[in-house]
Amino acid sequence: MYSKNRLIAGTQLIELETVDSTNAELARRVAREQVPEGTVIHTQRQSHGRGQAGNLWQSEANNNLTFSLIIYPGNILIREQFFLSMAVSVAIYRVVRRYVSNCFVKWPNDIYIGHNKLGGILIENALQGEKIKHSIIGIGLNINQKTFSRELPNPTSLALATGKDTNTADLLQEVLNELDACLLQLRAHNFKALKDEYLAALYRWKQPYLFEINGEREEGIIQGVSDTGELQVLINGEVRQFQFKQIKYLYEWWT
Repeated sequence: MYSKNRLIAGTQLIELETVDSTNAELARRVAREQVPEGTVIHTQRQSHGRGQAGNLWQSEANNNLTFSLIIYPGNILIREQFFLSMAVSVAIYRVVRRYVSNCFVKWPNDIYIGHNKLGGILIENALQGEKIKHSIIGIGLNINQKTFSRELPNPTSLALATGKDTNTADLLQEVLNELDACLLQLRAHNFKALKDEYLAALYRWKQPYLFEINGEREEGIIQGVSDTGELQVLINGEVRQFQFKQIKYLYEWWT
Protein backbone atom coordinates (compact mmCIF):
# COMPACT_ATOMS: atom_id res chain seq x y z
CA MET A 1 0.00 0.00 0.00
CA TYR A 2 3.00 2.33 -0.04
CA SER A 3 2.62 5.19 -2.49
CA LYS A 4 5.61 7.06 -3.89
CA ASN A 5 3.18 9.72 -5.10
CA ARG A 6 2.33 11.05 -1.63
CA LEU A 7 3.24 14.72 -1.34
CA ILE A 8 2.66 15.46 2.36
CA ALA A 9 1.89 12.52 4.65
CA GLY A 10 4.49 9.81 5.10
CA THR A 11 7.24 11.17 2.88
CA GLN A 12 9.63 9.80 5.51
CA LEU A 13 8.77 6.94 7.87
CA ILE A 14 10.75 6.40 11.08
CA GLU A 15 10.07 3.11 12.89
CA LEU A 16 10.79 2.97 16.63
CA GLU A 17 10.32 -0.20 18.66
CA THR A 18 9.32 1.77 21.74
CA VAL A 19 8.98 5.43 22.73
CA ASP A 20 7.28 7.39 25.48
CA SER A 21 5.03 9.28 23.03
CA THR A 22 5.31 9.68 19.28
CA ASN A 23 4.08 13.27 19.56
CA ALA A 24 6.67 14.02 22.23
CA GLU A 25 9.44 12.38 20.20
CA LEU A 26 8.57 14.44 17.13
CA ALA A 27 8.48 17.61 19.24
CA ARG A 28 11.95 16.86 20.62
CA ARG A 29 13.32 16.38 17.12
CA VAL A 30 11.71 19.59 15.87
CA ALA A 31 13.32 21.48 18.75
CA ARG A 32 16.82 20.41 17.72
CA GLU A 33 16.67 20.06 13.93
CA GLN A 34 14.68 20.81 10.79
CA VAL A 35 12.36 17.83 10.41
CA PRO A 36 11.08 17.40 6.84
CA GLU A 37 7.36 17.85 6.29
CA GLY A 38 5.51 14.57 6.16
CA THR A 39 7.87 12.78 8.54
CA VAL A 40 6.05 10.02 10.43
CA ILE A 41 7.21 8.41 13.65
CA HIS A 42 5.55 5.04 14.12
CA THR A 43 5.99 2.75 17.10
CA GLN A 44 4.77 -0.62 18.29
CA ARG A 45 4.78 0.49 21.91
CA GLN A 46 4.16 3.82 23.66
CA SER A 47 4.90 3.98 27.37
CA HIS A 48 3.20 7.36 27.89
CA GLY A 49 0.90 7.93 24.95
CA ARG A 50 -1.18 11.11 25.20
CA GLY A 51 -4.76 11.92 24.32
CA GLN A 52 -6.90 15.03 24.45
CA ALA A 53 -6.76 17.35 27.49
CA GLY A 54 -3.74 15.57 28.97
CA ASN A 55 -5.39 12.14 29.16
CA LEU A 56 -3.21 9.05 28.75
CA TRP A 57 -3.74 6.92 25.64
CA GLN A 58 -3.57 3.23 26.54
CA SER A 59 -2.53 0.89 23.74
CA GLU A 60 -1.44 -2.75 23.78
CA ALA A 61 2.01 -3.21 22.25
CA ASN A 62 2.27 -4.71 18.73
CA ASN A 63 -1.49 -4.76 18.15
CA ASN A 64 -2.47 -1.22 17.26
CA LEU A 65 -1.55 1.84 15.24
CA THR A 66 0.26 4.60 17.14
CA PHE A 67 2.06 7.23 15.10
CA SER A 68 2.61 10.95 14.65
CA LEU A 69 3.06 13.14 11.59
CA ILE A 70 4.47 16.64 11.18
CA ILE A 71 3.25 19.17 8.63
CA TYR A 72 3.97 22.84 7.99
CA PRO A 73 0.57 24.36 7.09
CA GLY A 74 1.86 27.88 6.56
CA ASN A 75 -1.18 29.01 4.59
CA ILE A 76 -3.64 28.01 7.33
CA LEU A 77 -4.62 30.77 9.74
CA ILE A 78 -5.04 30.15 13.47
CA ARG A 79 -8.79 30.72 13.16
CA GLU A 80 -8.88 27.97 10.49
CA GLN A 81 -7.11 25.32 12.56
CA PHE A 82 -10.21 23.22 13.17
CA PHE A 83 -10.28 22.46 9.45
CA LEU A 84 -7.03 20.56 10.05
CA SER A 85 -8.80 18.48 12.68
CA MET A 86 -11.63 17.88 10.21
CA ALA A 87 -9.19 16.82 7.48
CA VAL A 88 -7.43 14.28 9.71
CA SER A 89 -10.72 12.92 11.04
CA VAL A 90 -12.14 12.51 7.54
CA ALA A 91 -9.02 10.70 6.35
CA ILE A 92 -9.25 8.09 9.11
CA TYR A 93 -13.00 7.79 8.68
CA ARG A 94 -12.54 7.00 4.98
CA VAL A 95 -10.19 4.14 5.81
CA VAL A 96 -12.22 2.62 8.65
CA ARG A 97 -15.39 2.72 6.52
CA ARG A 98 -13.74 0.22 4.18
CA TYR A 99 -13.79 -2.31 7.02
CA VAL A 100 -17.03 -1.45 8.87
CA SER A 101 -20.11 0.48 7.78
CA ASN A 102 -21.05 1.93 11.17
CA CYS A 103 -18.04 4.21 11.56
CA PHE A 104 -18.38 7.79 12.82
CA VAL A 105 -16.38 10.82 13.91
CA LYS A 106 -17.37 11.89 17.42
CA TRP A 107 -16.80 15.59 17.94
CA PRO A 108 -14.21 16.89 18.02
CA ASN A 109 -12.07 14.10 16.55
CA ASP A 110 -12.58 10.68 18.10
CA ILE A 111 -13.15 7.74 15.77
CA TYR A 112 -16.10 5.52 16.65
CA ILE A 113 -17.53 2.19 15.58
CA GLY A 114 -21.14 2.16 16.67
CA HIS A 115 -21.20 3.68 20.14
CA ASN A 116 -17.66 2.62 21.03
CA LYS A 117 -14.32 4.41 20.66
CA LEU A 118 -11.88 3.00 18.13
CA GLY A 119 -9.27 5.74 18.35
CA GLY A 120 -8.40 9.35 18.78
CA ILE A 121 -6.40 12.23 17.38
CA LEU A 122 -4.15 14.71 19.18
CA ILE A 123 -3.05 17.75 17.18
CA GLU A 124 -0.49 20.08 18.71
CA ASN A 125 0.02 23.33 16.82
CA ALA A 126 2.95 25.72 17.08
CA LEU A 127 1.75 29.22 16.21
CA GLN A 128 3.60 32.07 14.53
CA GLY A 129 1.74 35.34 14.23
CA GLU A 130 -1.68 34.61 12.75
CA LYS A 131 -0.58 31.35 11.12
CA ILE A 132 0.35 27.83 12.14
CA LYS A 133 4.12 27.30 12.07
CA HIS A 134 3.89 23.52 12.32
CA SER A 135 1.46 20.85 13.43
CA ILE A 136 2.26 17.53 15.08
CA ILE A 137 -0.61 15.14 14.46
CA GLY A 138 -0.81 12.11 16.76
CA ILE A 139 -3.10 9.21 15.87
CA GLY A 140 -3.96 6.14 17.93
CA LEU A 141 -6.23 3.41 16.57
CA ASN A 142 -7.16 0.13 18.26
CA ILE A 143 -6.69 -2.52 15.60
CA ASN A 144 -6.04 -6.05 16.88
CA GLN A 145 -6.38 -5.51 20.65
CA LYS A 146 -9.19 -7.60 22.14
CA THR A 147 -9.12 -6.79 25.86
CA PHE A 148 -9.09 -3.35 27.49
CA SER A 149 -8.75 -1.81 30.93
CA ARG A 150 -11.99 -1.51 32.87
CA GLU A 151 -11.10 2.13 33.42
CA LEU A 152 -11.97 2.88 29.80
CA PRO A 153 -15.67 3.63 29.36
CA ASN A 154 -16.37 2.31 25.85
CA PRO A 155 -13.34 1.02 23.91
CA THR A 156 -13.41 -1.18 20.85
CA SER A 157 -11.04 -2.33 18.12
CA LEU A 158 -11.23 -3.22 14.47
CA ALA A 159 -10.72 -6.88 15.40
CA LEU A 160 -13.65 -6.83 17.82
CA ALA A 161 -15.84 -5.17 15.19
CA THR A 162 -14.90 -7.40 12.26
CA GLY A 163 -14.00 -10.66 13.98
CA LYS A 164 -10.56 -10.82 12.35
CA ASP A 165 -7.10 -9.31 12.63
CA THR A 166 -5.78 -6.70 10.22
CA ASN A 167 -2.22 -6.18 9.01
CA THR A 168 -1.23 -2.95 10.76
CA ALA A 169 1.62 -2.14 8.36
CA ASP A 170 -0.75 -2.20 5.39
CA LEU A 171 -3.35 -0.23 7.33
CA LEU A 172 -0.79 2.46 8.17
CA GLN A 173 -0.13 2.94 4.46
CA GLU A 174 -3.87 3.21 3.79
CA VAL A 175 -4.22 5.88 6.46
CA LEU A 176 -1.20 7.81 5.17
CA ASN A 177 -2.62 7.77 1.63
CA GLU A 178 -5.92 9.24 2.80
CA LEU A 179 -4.17 11.73 5.06
CA ASP A 180 -2.18 12.90 2.07
CA ALA A 181 -5.35 13.39 0.02
CA CYS A 182 -7.16 15.28 2.79
CA LEU A 183 -4.17 17.46 3.65
CA LEU A 184 -3.88 18.41 -0.02
CA GLN A 185 -7.56 19.44 0.12
CA LEU A 186 -6.74 21.51 3.20
CA ARG A 187 -3.74 23.12 1.52
CA ALA A 188 -5.99 24.07 -1.41
CA HIS A 189 -8.44 25.66 1.07
CA ASN A 190 -11.16 23.25 -0.01
CA PHE A 191 -12.78 23.78 3.38
CA LYS A 192 -16.40 23.29 2.36
CA ALA A 193 -15.86 19.80 0.94
CA LEU A 194 -13.95 18.74 4.06
CA LYS A 195 -16.61 20.13 6.37
CA ASP A 196 -19.45 18.51 4.42
CA GLU A 197 -17.76 15.12 4.66
CA TYR A 198 -16.97 15.66 8.35
CA LEU A 199 -20.60 16.50 9.14
CA ALA A 200 -21.88 13.52 7.16
CA ALA A 201 -19.65 11.30 9.34
CA LEU A 202 -20.48 13.05 12.62
CA TYR A 203 -21.66 10.81 15.46
CA ARG A 204 -25.33 11.45 16.38
CA TRP A 205 -25.66 14.33 13.92
CA LYS A 206 -29.27 15.59 13.89
CA GLN A 207 -30.29 12.84 16.31
CA PRO A 208 -31.37 13.24 19.95
CA TYR A 209 -28.76 12.56 22.60
CA LEU A 210 -28.24 13.10 26.31
CA PHE A 211 -25.50 15.53 27.37
CA GLU A 212 -24.10 16.91 30.60
CA ILE A 213 -23.75 20.71 30.65
CA ASN A 214 -22.62 22.55 33.78
CA GLY A 215 -23.42 19.47 35.85
CA GLU A 216 -26.96 19.21 34.49
CA ARG A 217 -28.39 16.63 32.11
CA GLU A 218 -29.83 18.07 28.94
CA GLU A 219 -31.31 16.36 25.91
CA GLY A 220 -30.26 17.98 22.66
CA ILE A 221 -29.83 17.47 18.94
CA ILE A 222 -26.48 18.20 17.28
CA GLN A 223 -27.03 20.67 14.45
CA GLY A 224 -23.46 21.03 13.27
CA VAL A 225 -20.00 22.33 14.08
CA SER A 226 -18.80 25.90 13.60
CA ASP A 227 -15.79 26.69 11.42
CA THR A 228 -13.82 27.32 14.60
CA GLY A 229 -14.81 23.96 16.11
CA GLU A 230 -17.69 24.68 18.50
CA LEU A 231 -20.36 21.98 18.73
CA GLN A 232 -23.78 23.41 17.84
CA VAL A 233 -26.62 21.75 19.77
CA LEU A 234 -30.36 22.46 19.71
CA ILE A 235 -31.58 22.50 23.33
CA ASN A 236 -35.10 23.58 24.27
CA GLY A 237 -35.60 25.33 20.97
CA GLU A 238 -32.29 27.24 21.07
CA VAL A 239 -29.07 26.42 19.22
CA ARG A 240 -26.18 26.75 21.65
CA GLN A 241 -22.44 26.50 20.94
CA PHE A 242 -19.96 24.61 23.10
CA GLN A 243 -16.20 24.38 23.16
CA PHE A 244 -14.33 21.20 24.07
CA LYS A 245 -14.96 20.17 27.71
CA GLN A 246 -17.99 22.48 28.02
CA ILE A 247 -20.31 19.63 27.05
CA LYS A 248 -20.08 15.92 27.80
CA TYR A 249 -21.71 12.99 26.02
CA LEU A 250 -23.47 10.68 28.50
CA TYR A 251 -22.79 7.10 27.45
CA GLU A 252 -25.49 5.63 29.71
CA TRP A 253 -27.93 6.82 27.05
CA TRP A 254 -27.01 3.57 25.29
CA THR A 255 -26.17 1.27 28.21
